Amino acid sequence: MKLDGGETQARRAAFDVSILLTLRDEARHVLRTLLSLEEAVAYARQSGATFELVIVLDQADRETSAIVQTYDYGAFDGASLVEVGHASPALSRNDGVRAARGTHIAMAEAGVLVSFDFYARMLAAAGARERPAILFPDYVIGFGETAAIVKFYGPEQIGIGDFFAQNPYDGAPLFCHRSLFDDLRFADVGDDARFAYEDWHFNSECLARGHEILTVAGTVVFRRERAQVALARQARALAKPAVPPSRLFRPYTYLRLTAPAFDRHPPAGALPAALPAEAFMRQPGMVDLVAAANRIDPGINLERLLRGTVRSNLPADRQAAEAYFHLCRAVAGLQFTDVFLLPFLTAGGGEKYLISIAEALVDLEPGSRCLFLAGQPFGEAAWLDRLPEGSIFVDLTTLTATPISMDAIQLVTLRLLQNIVGVRRIHVKHSYYGDGFLKQSAAKIGGAEIYQYYFCDPAGEFFGQDFRNGYAFDVISEAADVIHAIVSDHARHLADAVDRIGLPIAEKAHVLYALCEPFATEPLRGAQPPHKRLMWASRIDGQKRPDLLPLIARQLARERPDIVIEVFGTQTDARFDPAAFDGLPNLVHRGPFTRFDALPLEAYDALLYTAAYDGLPNIILEAAAAGLPVLAPDVGGIGEFIDEETGILIDSPVGREAVADNYVKAIGALYDGWPEALERAARASDRLRRRHSRAAYRKRIGEIFKPVSALAGPPSDSIEPSDGHRLSEQAGS
Repeated sequence: MKLDGGETQARRAAFDVSILLTLRDEARHVLRTLLSLEEAVAYARQSGATFELVIVLDQADRETSAIVQTYDYGAFDGASLVEVGHASPALSRNDGVRAARGTHIAMAEAGVLVSFDFYARMLAAAGARERPAILFPDYVIGFGETAAIVKFYGPEQIGIGDFFAQNPYDGAPLFCHRSLFDDLRFADVGDDARFAYEDWHFNSECLARGHEILTVAGTVVFRRERAQVALARQARALAKPAVPPSRLFRPYTYLRLTAPAFDRHPPAGALPAALPAEAFMRQPGMVDLVAAANRIDPGINLERLLRGTVRSNLPADRQAAEAYFHLCRAVAGLQFTDVFLLPFLTAGGGEKYLISIAEALVDLEPGSRCLFLAGQPFGEAAWLDRLPEGSIFVDLTTLTATPISMDAIQLVTLRLLQNIVGVRRIHVKHSYYGDGFLKQSAAKIGGAEIYQYYFCDPAGEFFGQDFRNGYAFDVISEAADVIHAIVSDHARHLADAVDRIGLPIAEKAHVLYALCEPFATEPLRGAQPPHKRLMWASRIDGQKRPDLLPLIARQLARERPDIVIEVFGTQTDARFDPAAFDGLPNLVHRGPFTRFDALPLEAYDALLYTAAYDGLPNIILEAAAAGLPVLAPDVGGIGEFIDEETGILIDSPVGREAVADNYVKAIGALYDGWPEALERAARASDRLRRRHSRAAYRKRIGEIFKPVSALAGPPSDSIEPSDGHRLSEQAGS
C-alpha cells in the first residue's frame, strides 16, 4: 500500500485497534514479534475487538521485506503494508498513523513481545476513560544482552516535572486514541546529531496539550536488548543529544503544569526499595504471562531474571526539574532580546564590560530586555543596581535547597534558551559554566547569535618556562562553528587566535575597547609634589600576582624607604594569604573596594598594577580617567594602552625576583622623572577620550551587534590573519 494522504475518518474507524509495526533490518526478530502480536490479538478478539496490522517498511533490507511480503496475516482483521524511504523512525510512524484505520493506535517494534492479555487490558483501560489518554505498560522486561525488570509508575508517582530531565517511559510502547494524532506528529530529527528522543518529545507534547499519561495494571512488554542497539545508545549518550524543543518546557506552560507539585513541596526524590524479582513473579498471573512469552522467544531467560531486582522509572534526582520551575517563575511572561551567561556577578572588570554592552544595547534598541544567568557558586551578587532597567538576574546555583550539579545547571540553561522567544543574542563569558554551554548546548539552540568574550589565557611559570593555559583558546577553536562573534577588549589575543586558527574565526573576531571616559574632575597634580604613596587595587588572587608586592616592598625599603604601597582588594584565592603583607611598614592592606572612583585617589601618586596574564584591565583605564600615572606589566592587551607615551610599561621576565627588580626600577623612574610622569598621564587621558569615549563605543556596538536602531558604519576593528602591523597601529592610536 502506498500512502496518498487522502484517508477519510470513516476509513480510519474500520477497526478498534491499529497495531503499527515499523521495520528496517529486523529479519532475525520479526517473526517472534508477529507471533506475539497474533497471540495478544486472539485473546482480545474473544470480547469482540477488531484489529488491523499496519507494517511500515522503511528502507528495509531484502530479508526483512521478504518475510513481511509473504507472511500470512489471517490472524488479523485487516493488514496493510507501507513502503517508505525515510530512514527515520519518526517519519515512518507518522506515515503509518496516516495509513491506519483504527480507533486506537498501538505502537510495536521488532524484537518486542507483548503479554497475551496486553491489548485486552489496554482497550478496557481506554474504554473506562471519558477523555483520551496515553497508555503505557505496567512492566517492561528486558532480555537478550541484559536481563532486567522495570516497573513503570503512572501519575500517582510520576509528575509532569519528571519529564524535564528524562523520559520516564523510555522503552515502553504507547497505546492511545488516534485523535491524539489530529494535531500531533512524531518529531523527525533525521541525521541531526544534536537531537534525539522522539518518544520523549512526543510524550512531552502530549502533556503540554493536556493529555494524561497512565500505566495499565498487569500489562507486560518483553523488550530484546540487542548489542548493536546498546552500542548505538552508548554512542548517543556520549554525543549528548537533546530532546527537540517542546512546548512543555516553555516557561509559562511548564510553570502552569508543574505548579501543583512544586508549590506544595519539592517532590520526593527517593526511590522505593527494589522489589526482588522472585516477589515480582509471585504476583497473580505473572508466571503465566512470562511463560507464554518464553514459549515464543526462549531468550526470555527466567533464571537470569530471578537473579536481579525490579527497578522503576522514578527519577533518582528531581533537582533539575525543581530548579527549572523556579527559573520559570522568574522569567515566565517576559521576553528577552539578550541573555548573558556568567559564572557569577561580582564587582569585576569583566562584569563591568558586559554590563556596559547590555546598557548600550538597551539604549540603542528600544524595547530590549536582558536576562543575566549565573551558573557557578559564589557569594552574594554585586552590582545588581547597575544592570539595565528591566533586567532580570537569576543565580542558577541557588534555585534549589541543596547544591545543584553543573550537569543540571547546563540542562536548565539549555531548556530555557530552547523554549523562550525573542532572544537575538546570547553572550557567553569564558568560565566553566560558559565553556560547558558552548561545547554541549550552543549548537542545539536556534535563532540567536552567540557572542563569546575572550579576554586572556591564564599563564604560569613551570620549570623555569612560561606556559600558557589555552583552555579558552581551545574552546574557541572547537566551538567556532556555533559562535557568531568573538569579542575582546584588546587586539593582541584575538590576533594570536586568528593566526593559529585561521579562517574559521577570521571574520568573527572583533575588538571592542571598554567604555571609560575621564572623570569629571581629574586630580590636580601639576602644582603638587608627589605624596610618595602608590596604590595597588585589584582582586587578591594568583592572576594579579600579589605575591610580588612583598618582594617589591622589601627592595624599596632598602633603596627608597620613603615610598609606601597601599593595597586595596578582596581576597578571592585561598592560596594567597594577605598576611604576607604583615610586618612590612611600607606595604599596607586597606581592605576591599567596590568602586574605584570612590577611593581617595587624590592621596596617591600612581597606580601600581601587577598581573601574570590579563586582557586590558578596566582598573588601568579608570586610573587614566582619574589622571593617575600607571605602572603596569607588558602582558595581554595592556601594551595597547600603556606605552612609553602614556605610562610606564614593565617587562615581566621569568623569575619573581627579576620581575620585582623591574618594578622597583620603574618606581624609581616614576619619581625621578615626576614631571614627565604627569605628562604621560595626561596623554593617557587623551587616548582614553579618543578610543574609549561613549561615541566611539556606541559606534563599535552598532558595528558588532547590529542593534536594529543603530546605524552601522564600516568596520573599524575587525581582526584579520597575520595583520600585526595594522593592529599595532590601532593600539598606538
